[in-house]
Amino acid sequence: MDRTIDILMNFPPFLREYDEIKEFAKAVNPELQRVNDEVKIDVDNTYIMTADEDGLSRQEHIEGIYPEEGASIEVRRMQALNRMNDKLPYTIRTLKQLLDSVYGEGSTRIERIEAERVLNVYLYSALVQGIDIKSTVQAIIPANMILNVINSNVVEVTSNVYAGSYLGGVEHVKVVLE
Repeated sequence: MDRTIDILMNFPPFLREYDEIKEFAKAVNPELQRVNDEVKIDVDNTYIMTADEDGLSRQEHIEGIYPEEGASIEVRRMQALNRMNDKLPYTIRTLKQLLDSVYGEGSTRIERIEAERVLNVYLYSALVQGIDIKSTVQAIIPANMILNVINSNVVEVTSNVYAGSYLGGVEHVKVVLE
């Protein structure tokens, strides 16, 4: 890939002139190039940030992650990084640091209401998807807490905005057995 293999350069200059050595190098160079490329792929797949499709699927299998159908490689990479970083116990401060490192500084705000066992996560960036952040935080917080993900994106509109609405009716029917 990045490095071109030429075994002839490893021989002393006086041996490079022989036809037998040149033919040997021609025969061996493609095999060494293939091995070098495979080793580079294996090294890249060791780290999540440089892994390809196969490397990420192996990491997902190890971590027990089941990606959504058609998820991009970047979304899958972020899910794998999130799973690596979700070591318990979490405090609000470490949860905030995790969200800042994954989604960007200042893109989220956390509010905890202890009496009601509620955790509100406010999203301030259009890049943060509520589904991703909900699955990330849900895996971290205690099971007896209610998680609310609130999208607080502020969008400046510079053109006309048209809005429509639909009001539907619901009929309640009560069935009583006598």
